[in-house]
Amino acid sequence: MGDKQAVSGSCLCGKVAIEAKAADLHVGACHCGMCRKWGGGPLLAVDGGTEITINGEEFVKRYSSSEWAERVFCKECGTHLFYLLKDRRSAYYFCRSSGAAGSNGDGSSNFY
Repeated sequence: MGDKQAVSGSCLCGKVAIEAKAADLHVGACHCGMCRKWGGGPLLAVDGGTEITINGEEFVKRYSSSEWAERVFCKECGTHLFYLLKDRRSAYYFCRSSGAAGSNGDGSSNFY
């Protein structure tokens, strides 16, 4: 995997800000039906690691989308923030739409 670096981002309205101290900037793309339905196309995300800070938690909505994951978004503006694996509560995958995925991801992993 790629280099780790600190990244930060926010939702469209600015009520939720997220930071990761050591994100892997390798961008993965998931093309499964659920991800395409959620975002209108493939989900582009990076592994945010385990050291995460969320500011504006009162504006965060978590949706249990499957037995294994939660999808998380701003309940004010709807921006997709990240998805979280239920069995590893510390595995955060940041959506590129939040800006927390960095700007130089290599985008070389695709999942279907």
